[in-house]
Amino acid sequence: MTISLIILAIFFLFSSFAFGCTENWAVATCEVFLFLGAGIVCYIDNEFLQWPKKLNIFAVFVAFLIGICVIQLIPFPIAFWEVVDKSRLQIYEDAAKAEELLQSEKYRIDPFEKTEAPYESQRYTPKLPSFLTLTRTPVATIRGLIALLSFFCFILLLEDVMRQGNSELRRLALFVGLIGLGVGLIALIEKGIEHRTHILWIRESARAQDAFGPFVNANHGEAFINLTFPILCYLVWRKAQRTRKKMDKIGMYIFIGAILILQGALVVSGSSRGNFLFLALLPCFFLLQLGFSKKKKIILGAGAIYFILIGAVCIFLIQSGLITDAVRVRMNPNVFSEFSIIGNGIGSFEDVFPSKIVDWPLFYEMRNVFLENEYLQSYFEAGIFGLLGALLFSLYIIGRNMIFLKNYGKGFWLSAVLISELLRVWFDMTFHIFPLAGTFVLIYALNEGKTR
Repeated sequence: MTISLIILAIFFLFSSFAFGCTENWAVATCEVFLFLGAGIVCYIDNEFLQWPKKLNIFAVFVAFLIGICVIQLIPFPIAFWEVVDKSRLQIYEDAAKAEELLQSEKYRIDPFEKTEAPYESQRYTPKLPSFLTLTRTPVATIRGLIALLSFFCFILLLEDVMRQGNSELRRLALFVGLIGLGVGLIALIEKGIEHRTHILWIRESARAQDAFGPFVNANHGEAFINLTFPILCYLVWRKAQRTRKKMDKIGMYIFIGAILILQGALVVSGSSRGNFLFLALLPCFFLLQLGFSKKKKIILGAGAIYFILIGAVCIFLIQSGLITDAVRVRMNPNVFSEFSIIGNGIGSFEDVFPSKIVDWPLFYEMRNVFLENEYLQSYFEAGIFGLLGALLFSLYIIGRNMIFLKNYGKGFWLSAVLISELLRVWFDMTFHIFPLAGTFVLIYALNEGKTR
């Protein structure tokens, strides 16, 4: 067992059970752990710092986002902004006037009591700095940069595991799959507890909305199930194809069926119906696999079933309110209130988006932490370049998975979950969560590990 495998195993265990790794202390712990882990392996193995070959697309995309972060953090003099965007300067002028008005005698006198509040000589007044960055939230962008750098370390560690052979990679995948099974069983128990507010019955998280096992957000917990259960099915299916004992095969197939039933029960009873996409797409990818490997005519039938299922899933999503959710429908157009080349800054959505809203009903609920659409949020934070990069990344993953289906007889399990996840993030938020993004890369690595 290699050091990289041990480091990644601990990373997945901690990030999954530390409330989904959404709280600041948990995120910081994961980042420090990945940096230290990569440093230790690099110290022991001089060949560790090689550009990833199998995970090249992930390394390129993360490096691309790191480059955008660095550009966004470059300070430009005020003379530059006077030519390019005077509205950035106007913000500071308006803020200074507002603070001056609040300190005026008119606003310091209570109209009912006729008493005057003392003048605050030390009151903070925004002043126009000498330099401004492209990002509107430098601190949040620095945090995003650190997270991206730590995830690049994750890619290097996983690539190192892949160099040791597919058996090591499958060992890590089995461990992550068992973590997912543990999360699912905990969530199943919690489903029977009414009015639960504590995560794992330990404490209530400040970020908790609807507990799902150890995850503070049910959507993230269901997404983790959606990613990890197929790994178990894939590993057992692979074992079943190689065993000669009939009873062993039957037992393995029963286990796979039980896993799928449990996954369906957890998803249907949860709050994120979009996680049903994998179960809907799985038969299509299975038939496509048969068509590529055996009979070409089956491809036509698989294609027809594919479109029928996609249509059924779309109707399901519309009826469940995921696509027609009024808040999402209202939020999404506001992202395009102004054209952005390089975005408002990585990690700036929560602070900047409310000021960009041009169409919103008064006293109407608004979610402003995440957009629940990874592609549109990439446009808001990283601009048109960020959006194009995300779309090209997704198209590459889809195209690569078609190659997997043609060349690898058991890859339909992994291809189905990868494609379903790329579709699901149109109406949900996944890749901001450490264990979810890490599992997505691991699934891709399992498929890529079988190709030469």
